Amino acid sequence: MAFIGDAALSKLLDLLLGKSIYAALNFVADHKQVYDQLKEWKSILPDIKAVLNHAEEKQIKDEGVKNWLEDLQDLTYDADDILDDFAYEELRLKLHKAQVQASTSKVRKFLPTCCTGNDFTPSSFLFKNSMIPKMKEITARLNSLATRRNSLGLSEILPQAVSSERKKLARLQPTSVVDGTVEYIGRDNEKQEMLDLLKTNNSDAVCVLSIVGMGGMGKTTLAQLVYNDPSIEESFDHKAWVCVSDDFDAVKITKTVLQSIDPCSPDVNDLNLLQVKLKEKLSEKKVDLF
Repeated sequence: MAFIGDAALSKLLDLLLGKSIYAALNFVADHKQVYDQLKEWKSILPDIKAVLNHAEEKQIKDEGVKNWLEDLQDLTYDADDILDDFAYEELRLKLHKAQVQASTSKVRKFLPTCCTGNDFTPSSFLFKNSMIPKMKEITARLNSLATRRNSLGLSEILPQAVSSERKKLARLQPTSVVDGTVEYIGRDNEKQEMLDLLKTNNSDAVCVLSIVGMGGMGKTTLAQLVYNDPSIEESFDHKAWVCVSDDFDAVKITKTVLQSIDPCSPDVNDLNLLQVKLKEKLSEKKVDLF
């Protein structure tokens, strides 16, 4: 089961709210019904975009939020297709007008001015009228997403403009503890693949298994699920959970690993002594380190 990151969705929503929707608004300004539909899109989309970060974080533990994101993704593609149709129609009309003007210019060389008449520009009213049902459907889906957003408890998270220092203070180090009351959706296959890789590796060398993905995709949650699986206890002599932050401290990390394996280890801050002790504890042992 795939999980949705907010990066692509956010970029597409930025596009819809940027040049695409403004260009469409100018093009349909002479058609009130279509214009009003686009104005409603423009008023709802920012509120939905504001909760993307929160939805991305919650989708790993809440299937309803994941479904909401999937519906939003489908809607943005459909809305983008409609805006593309407007852009194509506007370009077609401009090209047609240019061709008509070019033909009229040639005729003027041979006819008196009174016989040439005015430039002919084909009406786009029928095209715009045909788009109304599609646009009303998008508007109804947008309103539904907005209502569901509230029922799912999605809210706006602090913007990216928050200082990096404030982010560091607010961010807690992840632990190995999982919430036993929560049902984790969509990670069974990945979890089993990781367990199989960890348990079938018989190499004496250090084996590194990386979990790669955008922020909020559930990398830490997946690691927690694997770490706490009962079969890990049976397959390894020791296991340890260590958080390596941006502020890298080799002494602190080594001490954490050592104390996870041997809670009675001496509290020293000499890196060499710590690593010698750690080597003694891990010699000829199979260790699972997260």
